[in-house]
Amino acid sequence: MNSRSTAAVHSSNAGTFKKAFAALVVVLGAALVLAACGTPSSQSGPASAQYSTTTALLPNLPGKGHPPFVTGDVVSCVSATYCLIAGDTDGAINESNVSLSSLRMQATASIWNGKQWESTILTPSDSGVDEVESASCLNRDLCLIGGVSVPHTSDFAPFVSLYRGTGWTTTDVFASTEPITNGQVLDVKCASENFCLASGDATYAGRVIEPALAVWNGERWDTVDVPSIYGGGIKANDYFDSVSCTSSTFCDVVGAIQNSRGLNEAIVASLRGTSWSFTSLSAFIHSAQPTTYGSAEVDCVSTTFCVIGGETELSTNGYSLHAFVATERDGHWSVQSLAARLDVAEMGNVASVDCLSDTFCAAAGSYGPAGGNSVSRPFAYDWNGRNWTSSGNLHLPSIKADTDIDVQNISCGSTHFCALASYQLPSGNNLWPMVSTFNGKTWSTVVVAGNIGSQNGYQSVLNEINCPTASFCMGVGTDGENDLGIGVVGWDVEVK
Repeated sequence: MNSRSTAAVHSSNAGTFKKAFAALVVVLGAALVLAACGTPSSQSGPASAQYSTTTALLPNLPGKGHPPFVTGDVVSCVSATYCLIAGDTDGAINESNVSLSSLRMQATASIWNGKQWESTILTPSDSGVDEVESASCLNRDLCLIGGVSVPHTSDFAPFVSLYRGTGWTTTDVFASTEPITNGQVLDVKCASENFCLASGDATYAGRVIEPALAVWNGERWDTVDVPSIYGGGIKANDYFDSVSCTSSTFCDVVGAIQNSRGLNEAIVASLRGTSWSFTSLSAFIHSAQPTTYGSAEVDCVSTTFCVIGGETELSTNGYSLHAFVATERDGHWSVQSLAARLDVAEMGNVASVDCLSDTFCAAAGSYGPAGGNSVSRPFAYDWNGRNWTSSGNLHLPSIKADTDIDVQNISCGSTHFCALASYQLPSGNNLWPMVSTFNGKTWSTVVVAGNIGSQNGYQSVLNEINCPTASFCMGVGTDGENDLGIGVVGWDVEVK
């Protein structure tokens, strides 16, 4: 395996961030004013949670251009005083003549310690095009970033960057006896400092795209022989999308494996003790064996309870997407549709799930309403230990009938506080990021103001949000107005 160590390249106090990296911070607190975000007064929301916006600036990452282009893709917070955001930076783009050979996109990591950011470029400047897909922190001394490095002179290389309190080490993973020609790390999680699991896909010389797993034992990454465990039948375009572990002996990994009919079945790989087993969720979803596009996320809160969210395309109905959640109790799976009553246009998907216990989970996604406009609208459901029920109207701001709303993810800090990241795509292809918050009874939604989602309407996106507690969330996105900068959305919220 290929390893390379990287030291932090810049550290800066919040008050001295370089202006080139303009980012937005949304602050919620009892002393602040909701109208600062221009939210309609008719919307309801948490009684003590009020919004205001301010502009913050991230440290200037080195790049060949001035300033480099930066995207913020993923975020993981341990607490209100410790968060990791990761993305890509490129200072070598000539916008008038963009070609793959001219791109130099490097994976980046920025850690917030409650007072200042420490930013690091994880991959070499000559590595080609790097893309971050996932990030997670177990604690302040163990964080992981997964993605893919695409060198100009060789094949794709799936990588994991590991932080152990003092610096980052980046390692190529999914190594096998055959040369790897393609692959990516789509998710990476740790159950302890001596056990982490990376999931994704890999292509080896002379073979098809295979689902891939690698285990961290505290010292190195070892590749799991998935085809051998699965018992053959790996066809093509197979992958593992999301992973969740409660210990070194209990993990669920969800993805898709092509069956004999050429359809991608939703597959769960389960680690119990030291043995892996596979379960097809497709048989539970529909007798016609639907094609499953990206079972979005799995979340296990104990050795007896896990939840998966995703979407299926029923092969008997053509292009007919349906949102589903799968619940595992004591090894037994049950699957049901969400938003079926709303989803008259059959465009449903569950983009994200988040569980705090076996009696509270949240699921969020999009559905196709009536009207024949082929637009999507957001929905949110919660689990009470027995049933999934709608958590109510998200109270969206006024939007045009032809506007799509794409849900990115949902994160809950407690049973009475969740946040949902989304963006609207009105006609004209301008993206407007939004944040919705839930107080246990009602939702409130606001279009994020400032540089992200400004009144001029640019390609601004809120990619992900994370709430480690009921009083703090941080989200990350990209400020399209300036076409640069890691856009950060973070807030404190007091819920009484």
